Amino acid sequence: MTKREFEFRVLRLLENIEHAVLNLVPGPAVSIESKFERKGTKMPLTIQMGVTDEKYFVIGTDAKGNAGAQLGPGQTITVVSADPTIAALTPDPTALPDNEGVASIASGSVVPVAVGGPINATWTVLNADGSVAETATDTITVTPVVPGVATTIGVLFEEPASAGTVTGAVKR
Repeated sequence: MTKREFEFRVLRLLENIEHAVLNLVPGPAVSIESKFERKGTKMPLTIQMGVTDEKYFVIGTDAKGNAGAQLGPGQTITVVSADPTIAALTPDPTALPDNEGVASIASGSVVPVAVGGPINATWTVLNADGSVAETATDTITVTPVVPGVATTIGVLFEEPASAGTVTGAVKR
């Protein structure tokens, strides 16, 4: 093998490694999925009073379907409870990975305050200019404590968006 052939093979190998690594790292988010920590059928959250460990996560998905994608340049996300006197959404200072280790773009706690609902929980991605890129909404219902009944039930739905940057959502 000549020196030139060897150099070509090394460059080709490096290109293959670079390609493999780049495909493992998610690109910018093109859709978001809001979910509560516990797995199950996708549905609104029903939570009993007194539950203190319920978490929410907002997961970005890139154009290739890789979960863990982050927001695009200048984009931010807001998390709002329509009625914090029934259920408050308290964001983590820094977004934490979900219970499966997938990076999130927002995370925090669901705090039941009073029996009531359903109330809306809304996650909104804003572009750098302040325009809305995408919004995901679902409901939270707080129930009284009932011995022997599950304390929380539910997972939020996914809101896919068009490729490129996070844009208007279409419900699946």
